[in-house]
Amino acid sequence: MKDKKKDDSGQVSLSTEIPTCRHIWIIEPPKGKFSKGTCKECNQKRDFDNYLQGTVWRNDVLLEELIGNDSGESSIAKIEKSTVDYSAESQ
Repeated sequence: MKDKKKDDSGQVSLSTEIPTCRHIWIIEPPKGKFSKGTCKECNQKRDFDNYLQGTVWRNDVLLEELIGNDSGESSIAKIEKSTVDYSAESQ
């Protein structure tokens, strides 16, 4: 909203009030590089990055490549091997 105001010298100045919102973002689950967000208060829409600044977005890299696992054995298989069933020991 623009308001015309006269100051003491008689000159007219225009002032513009900018409405402000303390955004409360509702962000969709990650799908790709960006997630869509909508402010709960003012309904403004915005895209949010699903990656950290300074990192490269690639979806063709396996977890094993990222962590430097050369053995070809999947991380899930390693986790399954490392878990111990303690319930049998307590009986």
